Amino acid sequence: MHRFDPIGRGGSARLVMFSAMVARRGVSPCVPRLAILVLAGLAVCGLAGCSAEESLPAEGVATPPPTAYYDLAAEAGDWIRSQVIESDLGPIWPDDASDPDSASIGLGVGVSGTTLFFLELARAGGDGQWMSEVRRGSDWLLASLPDSLEASSLASPVEAAGLYRGWSGAGVVLHRVFLATGDSTYLDGAHRAVDLVVESAQVEGRGVSWNVYNEVMRGNAGTGLFLLYAAREMDRPDAALTARDAARTLLARSFPDSGGVNWLMREDKDFILPNFSHGAAGIGYFLATAGRQLTEDSPEDAASFAAAAEDAAGYLTRIARVDSLGALVIPYGYPRDEWREWNELGWAHGPGGTSRFFYRVGELTGDPQYTEMVDGCARAIVTSGAPDNVTPRFAEALSPDRRFGLAGAAAFLFSLYEFFGDEDHKEAALRITDHLAAQAETDREGRRWVMEQPAFFPNPGQDARYTGYFYGTAGYGLLLLQADAVLRGLEWTPGLPDSPF
Repeated sequence: MHRFDPIGRGGSARLVMFSAMVARRGVSPCVPRLAILVLAGLAVCGLAGCSAEESLPAEGVATPPPTAYYDLAAEAGDWIRSQVIESDLGPIWPDDASDPDSASIGLGVGVSGTTLFFLELARAGGDGQWMSEVRRGSDWLLASLPDSLEASSLASPVEAAGLYRGWSGAGVVLHRVFLATGDSTYLDGAHRAVDLVVESAQVEGRGVSWNVYNEVMRGNAGTGLFLLYAAREMDRPDAALTARDAARTLLARSFPDSGGVNWLMREDKDFILPNFSHGAAGIGYFLATAGRQLTEDSPEDAASFAAAAEDAAGYLTRIARVDSLGALVIPYGYPRDEWREWNELGWAHGPGGTSRFFYRVGELTGDPQYTEMVDGCARAIVTSGAPDNVTPRFAEALSPDRRFGLAGAAAFLFSLYEFFGDEDHKEAALRITDHLAAQAETDREGRRWVMEQPAFFPNPGQDARYTGYFYGTAGYGLLLLQADAVLRGLEWTPGLPDSPF
């Protein structure tokens, strides 16, 4: 059991950020959720998840009763489990219920993200009724992981190791299922995922890489974040060394831009998407995390990574736009003219994601200017008019899902509320959550969300009934569970490697 630290692994840096926001906002330091945890004597999760053993609530332990948000999430769970198909690896949920042969391993679209939802649904309900679905997904993931790199049938390295596409995301989920169940089979699977990622790394100069992508979603930064998670939470020093080498490669691939440093999304294309999923914000997040975590084992490298993260923050600060209300946004991308004026709200290209980097670099440096940047990201969402009266800045790019739009923005606001207690953040997040809940289709099978596929999807313009995290019912269900946790004063647990909260 780890010693309780009400500030978390951020230590004095997080205290600086917290104190700055309290002073500026006039927020009471008695954050509701934090106060409940202190009184209960519970340990909070660290930077990217819990190290201490986790389990479902024990019988007889009193917790506040579930809210209506839990009930809605349970309806989402009902619908997903009603869609189970037979696959070569056993019964499982398809990625898209409109395409029964679409099951995949990924955290973003596939079985890993849906399993994470069922794990949190089981935890929130407290009675374990959803654990059969957790085991269904976990067992399928185990069957999907090859026993060795030589046995892998994945043709493309782009689809193999990445955090949201491949083995890395599966490894995180299997580890979290182990923490909840104590079943060592899932821990073995998580270690197998680490082995596959470490062994598939390709030497590149003084470092390693997995593909031409530099970014978080499927590229080297996201894979590196998983390896740092494995080193920290699973006692895998070999993973730390490989993460260090991945960070070295990203340093070599960086280039100066606007007084800081920047990266291409992928080395074989000339476009830049600077926000979290594909750009400097996400890559800088990995480097900042490596800079903090590797200080003892690789001090010179760690100092270089931290400096590059600060330079990435300098680049983003210079291209940021801040309006008269203090709302901060980063342009969608370059060099296309239309990208320069395009703004989104969610995890991928908006403040719902890029705020993570500013928060992390604030922890790294202790500089309160980054607290201002995080607050500016929150103001962009709160003052956007979402969900009903969206300002022109966001109107054309507004989507409901977790990757691009409202669900990702609301999840960020809930996380900020849990740390800092600002009621404006909570109320805005609840408004968005209520709006999204009302958009669902319901029938006797349960509650689900339908998405019209964007132009760059396989079937643009067609409706899809995704089950997973980024665009589907599991992602909306997790948002509903987060709302339930906030209102019940419960610890919100599924911190992924790319989240500082």
